[in-house]
Amino acid sequence: MDCKLPEASHLGTPKQHILMSSDATKEILKEVDFLDEDTKENIIKCVEQHHGAEKFFSLEAEVVSNSDCYKFIHPKGVLYYSSMLGRRFHNFDKELEQLNFKLNEKHNILSLDFAKEELDTYYEFFQKAINKAKSKDNTSA
Repeated sequence: MDCKLPEASHLGTPKQHILMSSDATKEILKEVDFLDEDTKENIIKCVEQHHGAEKFFSLEAEVVSNSDCYKFIHPKGVLYYSSMLGRRFHNFDKELEQLNFKLNEKHNILSLDFAKEELDTYYEFFQKAINKAKSKDNTSA
């Protein structure tokens, strides 16, 4: 689903990674003869809708989208993403803003109740931590 994210980022168009990844998936699936066309379409929709959808094409597309959210809201994902932001920005305030943006974006996309239940505690914890880190009364920095 994110196979073209590095290339799109390098080109300065990271939001285009969904279309680029969809096109790459279509190319790969042309060579696959053991899947029917409905299954191939479902796979393509999973890639295209991994950042959420008003109405998901299938349960599989919804699961893929929620799993993408999971990898950003789970503590391992938050810590990995924040370390990546540190290498990208070298500016703590920008890093906090982007981390906060991504955390909220992914939390808002969550659509499966069991995923929300599992991730809400982590989401709330990291929101409090980010808010504390952004506060002006932080005396231990």
